[in-house]
Amino acid sequence: MIVGTLGGEIYELTTKDAKINPTTKFSNPKTLMKAHFAPNLKTSNEVWGLATFPNDPDAFVTCGDDATLRVWSIQQRKLLKQVGKTNLSNQPNAELDMDTKTGDLSDQSRGRSIAVTNDGENIIVGFKDGTIKVFDKELGQRNFIPKCAKDWISDIKLNNDNSVVAFGSHDNAIYVNTFPEFK
Repeated sequence: MIVGTLGGEIYELTTKDAKINPTTKFSNPKTLMKAHFAPNLKTSNEVWGLATFPNDPDAFVTCGDDATLRVWSIQQRKLLKQVGKTNLSNQPNAELDMDTKTGDLSDQSRGRSIAVTNDGENIIVGFKDGTIKVFDKELGQRNFIPKCAKDWISDIKLNNDNSVVAFGSHDNAIYVNTFPEFK
């Protein structure tokens, strides 16, 4: 049996029973697909950031409203690794980091844009509240830049030698910094 969820996951369930009834026992579900999903009550639940790894044509990275950063394989068509809500939020406990007005995850944990350095060693994520975080290729956090913009970061670009990074923001400004120092 194939089961799809509201969150966009698809699971394959198997059983030895000829007929399925309330007492049917299934083996451990096989995950066929995982998706970005968060229990946002008032806003759409979207994937916003997408970037490829310049040094690995099989991998790409995504972020979105669900406060996760995910690395995917094109060839295998599957999720390779992810860092979850507690690691992307600026708060110590992101599971409780909800906007009390909307019931959604806070803007400081909702990714909006991504760039990967040319060597594939760093992933830079811009957030809806204007903050920036840098992760290594294993998704460990390396750096945090609080409120570098007044509004959400919509685009991130690096120059060819990764020495300069530019952030485009919805506050109608472009912020240019040295990388990795962000002076």
